[in-house]
Amino acid sequence: KSLDNTIAAGEVIDTRQVRLAIPEDGFLLVRGQDGQEYHYGDRPQGEVLAETANLGGGGQVQLTIPAEPVRTRQTQVTIAVVLLAILSVGTGMVVAGVTARRLARPMRNISARAARLGAGDFRPDAARYSMQELDMIAEALDASAEALSALIRRERQFVGDVSHQLRSRLTALQLRLD
Repeated sequence: KSLDNTIAAGEVIDTRQVRLAIPEDGFLLVRGQDGQEYHYGDRPQGEVLAETANLGGGGQVQLTIPAEPVRTRQTQVTIAVVLLAILSVGTGMVVAGVTARRLARPMRNISARAARLGAGDFRPDAARYSMQELDMIAEALDASAEALSALIRRERQFVGDVSHQLRSRLTALQLRLD
């Protein structure tokens, strides 16, 4: 039977029935509706933690345990949580550093490639970075280099043709004048 039913029935309370629910160093105090007290265990000394609950039959149950083991456990758990938080932040920083280095090197290469392109070096660069976005940028730079190279070739050919035509006409005029 439960303590509540036992108290409600006005029966004698046997606290040994609940001994498995009581910590080894805990103290259980049960007050019946008639005011009689029943207890199990030894009352802890020093600072204690106590919890009281009212029972439906008019009684009350109070469990008391020493505070020191609970405080020690709280301290241990707090330290564990703080260490886990530090470990999480540290791991995050390492991952961020690795990711930043992984992105920085290809970005520097692409930046240098763009600068060479602007300086007139239209050779394609075969380097790819195993990152879709960076590979797309590299391909776009190669396509731009190819287009600029073709444009420059056409301009040089045009200038060469115009120059040849002008020289031919000037030579013919010079020969007639002579």
